Amino acid sequence: MNERLQTENALASSQDSPEVTGSIEQSFRELDERRGNGLIVQLLWETATNRMFIKVEDEIAGGKGLQFDVPGADAHEAFLHPYAYAPRAAEVSELHSQ
Repeated sequence: MNERLQTENALASSQDSPEVTGSIEQSFRELDERRGNGLIVQLLWETATNRMFIKVEDEIAGGKGLQFDVPGADAHEAFLHPYAYAPRAAEVSELHSQ
C-alpha cells in the first residue's frame, strides 16, 4: 500500500466530505488500485466511519474523475466495474485536477 497515495486520496476527498476529521493519513486505507487506458481506479476505506468508496481518476483528462460510496458487499464488483455502480450524477463527488 502506498502511503503517499493514501494521503493524496484523503486530501482530495476531504475537500468534498465534511466527515473527514482527525489524522487524514490514518483515516483512509487504499485496499486496491488498478490502472489502464488512462484511468486509475481505487477502492478506499475510511476507517473512522467504516465507509467504502470508489475513486476513478482520468489521467488523460487532467486528473478529473469521480468518487462515490459503495456498500461493502458490493465493493469488489464496484472496483472492477465502477461505471456500472456509479450512482446518478447528483450523488457523485466530482474530482477536479489541482
